[in-house]
Amino acid sequence: MADMTEDDDAIVAGRPSGTVTFLFTDVEGSTRLWAADKDAMSASLLVHDAILRGAIEGNGGYVFTTAGDSFAAAFGRASDAVRAATESQHALRDAVWPGPVLRVRMGLHLGEAEERGGDYFGPVVNTAARVEAAGHGGQVLITEPVRIAAGVAEVTDLGVRSLRDVAEPLRLFQIGTDTFAALRVIDPLMSNLPVRPTRLIGREVELGRIRGLLAESRLVTVTAVGGSGKTRLAIAVGEAELPHRRGGVWFVDLTAVSNGAEVPSAIANGLGLSLASGDQKQQILTFLADKEALVILDNCEHVIEESAAFVEAFLATNGPTKILATSREAFDIDGERVVVLGSLATDTGDSPGVRLFVDRASAVHPEFMLTESNTATVSAICGRLDGMPLAIELAAARVTVMNPDELLAGLDDRFQLLSGGRRRSRQRTLEATLDWSYDLLDAEEQRVFRAVGVFVDGFDLDAVAAVTALDRRRATGHVETLQAKSLVVRADKRKATRFRLLETVKAYAEDRLVDTGEAEAIRDGHLAHFHRLAMADGRKVLGTLDVGLRLRHDCPNATAAFEWAADRDNWIIAGELLTASWSAYYLDVRFSELNTALARTAAHVAKLDPDLHGCITVQLVNLALLSTDYALAGTVADELTRSPLNTFRSIGWAILAWQIAFIAPENVDGLLANAANELSQQTAPDTRWSDSPSAAEIWAVVAQTNVALLGGDFERSRDLSHEMVNSARFADSSTFVVTAAMSEVLLGQPKAALVTVTQLDRLDLPFADGTEVRAFAHLALGDTETAIAFIRRHAKRASLGFLPAESNDTMMLLAALAHQQGDDPAARRFLLDAFGGRSPGTIAYGRHLARQLGIFDVYMGQVEDPDDSYGATRSLHAVRAELAGRGWD
Repeated sequence: MADMTEDDDAIVAGRPSGTVTFLFTDVEGSTRLWAADKDAMSASLLVHDAILRGAIEGNGGYVFTTAGDSFAAAFGRASDAVRAATESQHALRDAVWPGPVLRVRMGLHLGEAEERGGDYFGPVVNTAARVEAAGHGGQVLITEPVRIAAGVAEVTDLGVRSLRDVAEPLRLFQIGTDTFAALRVIDPLMSNLPVRPTRLIGREVELGRIRGLLAESRLVTVTAVGGSGKTRLAIAVGEAELPHRRGGVWFVDLTAVSNGAEVPSAIANGLGLSLASGDQKQQILTFLADKEALVILDNCEHVIEESAAFVEAFLATNGPTKILATSREAFDIDGERVVVLGSLATDTGDSPGVRLFVDRASAVHPEFMLTESNTATVSAICGRLDGMPLAIELAAARVTVMNPDELLAGLDDRFQLLSGGRRRSRQRTLEATLDWSYDLLDAEEQRVFRAVGVFVDGFDLDAVAAVTALDRRRATGHVETLQAKSLVVRADKRKATRFRLLETVKAYAEDRLVDTGEAEAIRDGHLAHFHRLAMADGRKVLGTLDVGLRLRHDCPNATAAFEWAADRDNWIIAGELLTASWSAYYLDVRFSELNTALARTAAHVAKLDPDLHGCITVQLVNLALLSTDYALAGTVADELTRSPLNTFRSIGWAILAWQIAFIAPENVDGLLANAANELSQQTAPDTRWSDSPSAAEIWAVVAQTNVALLGGDFERSRDLSHEMVNSARFADSSTFVVTAAMSEVLLGQPKAALVTVTQLDRLDLPFADGTEVRAFAHLALGDTETAIAFIRRHAKRASLGFLPAESNDTMMLLAALAHQQGDDPAARRFLLDAFGGRSPGTIAYGRHLARQLGIFDVYMGQVEDPDDSYGATRSLHAVRAELAGRGWD
């Protein structure tokens, strides 16, 4: 096959340009090998370097980066790159090693890249590096474009995989047919690690030490002053640990927690855990008890007492989960291992501090290079900054307007103001550097910088324009300027363009906001902006989907705005902000956070605004149902039936009708009659809610679809669900989509079900995404392979234990699979290992399957008890056992 990248004119002076094939390599386990015997490792590395460089340059490649034991090379032809990789792997296998045997992983990818100053830029470069990182020593991974371009015939198809920091999944191939361990790729179900804005430089030793301590201890705390890179290092540890943590790696950012009492809720949010009423801390500890997970508690210092209390309780339990914490001070509790993060070395041109400066400087000024004439000056700059990573980054961002000599002179002038000479603290060095960066901004840039300090966990450009009262164009220009100067970093989420401040920079901006007396006005503007976004469609009992999609990345900002309103006793605004943002919290799975805030608000608005209080109560019922706390949901719904307003009495009766449909459908009509009667007696207007159809009508239809589903009238349940999807736009429309699709499966219309369920795709939900519907539909179509892929995905998510209903749905899926494969004894066993906390559609499917298997009476007696808490635990353990037994974990 012709080589797609073959273009002799693109290879200029040995540096390919245009469409380039990149080869990245890395020695497996190098940190351990260096620690074991530095001299022996150095000797082996000389052999390694000669083999790699010889194979690369012998096949027309250009080595543009060598960092430690890694190579990065560019080729004008994909076939040359593949040949270099395979030749070097053969040579490495046959080599005589004076020290440890080195095994090298390699990754290749091709695409458009820009070459400047001997280096390469563009997404393709990052992707090639991520492909390499997914492999193992001795393995060569290539992407599909490389396979096609180079005409590689003997490959192993490893499937479509998601790689960290790579926007779209890629199909990966392994050259040859050797067997290796599973790829080191990101399973989105097993981690919520944020994307590192920049690569980690100079902390390789600390990274290895922390991982070693985690192997021995259940708690490791990284301590250092602000700006030392604690968070960046913790994320890097999480990335390295992820392939070895069957329970996942979970990042909990405590920066936004202003009240220590909210620490358990913040941890639950980071874990994606839905909490029921009761002791939150104990529920989290129970959840973690059997997980082989790593939990990263980041920025604990401002809630150190409450964080320490949680960690101490965690250590008092047994289990394989580990905690990695970052803080400016240690917890000082038994069992804690502390790693104190020091300065980066700055004494040579190859020292970590200097490498960091060069990396950040070349990012903003591609022509910047470390030369013989400027190395000493750059080293002096980094030394003057005491090797502080953030201070070095801030200084490096100035190379666009100052050369190294001017930077050093400016630092000398600035630091003469500090007393104590070289004895000054590292924190004072960072403060002085921030002062310097801030003073070099013009007046309006300073004002924007101060204002963005109000945002929590990121912001978009519209929000900046709103709080600064600038037009969007000017606000955008200022944010771009701050980003270029390393005061703001890009932090996109789900294709949404967003920015954030590093924790230390945010604290500095907030201090300047207080100093100038602007804090109250900016916080008022912050509250007004998010209240306005939430209330764009007026008061809604269930919240509109459009608002949820608009605010799903700003729940921390909505919570911060709520706290500001609550602190000023502005409970009506606070309550409106929360209730109107309901769907955003739903889409971002922040149930515990919302539940806590709603419960606080309810007591304050009961007399002030009965209408708002009624809405809060409805949402508390919804949250109880989402966490399968059916007893609490029934109690709160019963309270609604005694509301002073007809609207909410009607909703209460309708919710009770929905619940009773599962166990006594003959009583539904009476409860719905009560709901309808309340609506008919409503005095206009006794409510300001503008839902259309009304929340009471929605709940009534939900109850009616339950009755139809469980009674076998699948056409009616399908028609009612489609009608509601088409007429109502609110966050939980996913319920009707799933119900409609499950009805179609039960009607023998699997193709229609697959079309219906695609309506969920745009929501990008981490749960309730229709995975189970797709599995049932593909089973019905006889496409067992695809069905198993969806069942496996559903089972892996269910095994995490976030939502009890998911493990029960998984048992239903396994039962359906076993029945199709002719193993009815296994199907019966799986069916009886599920319990009542499931979606109405899968409950209906379970009854249908139980009849086919001849165990309907046993099934109804043993399984469908919504209050069977033991059943939830039983099904969860059954799912985990099946994952392990089938090799799906």
